[in-house]
Amino acid sequence: RYNAEYGALSQVLVCDNIGWRPQSRKIVVLTTDAKFHADVDPWGLHGVSNKPGWDEKCYGVAANTKYLREKNNYPSRAQIAKHFKEKNIIPIFAVAHNARDTTTPSEFVYWQQFQRMNVGFGATVPLSDNSDNLIDLIVEALTKFNQEIALVITKDAKKIITQIRNDRNQGSVQAGASYTGVSPGTTKDFKLTLFSTSPVIPAVDLVLTSPGFGSTVITVTSKFPCEDCARIAGGTKKWDRCDECGGADKCIGCDNVAFSGKVYDKCGVCGGGNLCTRECEKGKVDSCGVCQGQNLCLGCDGV
Repeated sequence: RYNAEYGALSQVLVCDNIGWRPQSRKIVVLTTDAKFHADVDPWGLHGVSNKPGWDEKCYGVAANTKYLREKNNYPSRAQIAKHFKEKNIIPIFAVAHNARDTTTPSEFVYWQQFQRMNVGFGATVPLSDNSDNLIDLIVEALTKFNQEIALVITKDAKKIITQIRNDRNQGSVQAGASYTGVSPGTTKDFKLTLFSTSPVIPAVDLVLTSPGFGSTVITVTSKFPCEDCARIAGGTKKWDRCDECGGADKCIGCDNVAFSGKVYDKCGVCGGGNLCTRECEKGKVDSCGVCQGQNLCLGCDGV
């Protein structure tokens, strides 16, 4: 059995009028006894699974109606997980067993897999049939959060992070890494492994978030050393001024500035607009591009 929990979650995560205080620790508690509809869920809306995905807009309480009217599909697991990470919101999924649903995995495992494998933090807790343990579950989860430090990747446009690990070598790029049972004032280290096949990484920003605490930005700039350039390109080639291994400074403009884009106009002016004499406008420009010139740039071989 599936319900539209993702519709509600999507709006809590993207609508700005929820009322969070700027410095508050943001926690969302969801109670359910069903699995969630998602974009690849075969049931979909009206049984249709080929509609466009969620547009990540805020529709408020009319979210599910809006999905139907505009024929959008439910959000994907990746979309919901991304917004939990980016908005620094901690989920508590309180899941009760539905005796009428005998399919596997169970409702609890369904949500737990999403929380652990996609979101990477928060908690999935077993809700009793009459929900009388809900408050105890929330208190237990909050106690756990106060003793846990997690680190997840919220921005890596170039996909250069290949590993994120704690000191027990546990963690994954998708779900991040974490420590439990952490006492106040304790420092914990996380290890990132970066890899790129590009010889130059020009100032890429990586954003890492510790849910419930905040985010940090790491700017990565990298270039293979000259010996690696020579090994990759062959021979004794080195970096040119355009950061191209074995290049010929092709990005240098006529003003001797990299990537300026400036070239000589027909009047021989660097970055000019051909604003020279009418004689040049009539075509009296020599082979060297100089107005009224005498081809003095040409060698005896005509080059």
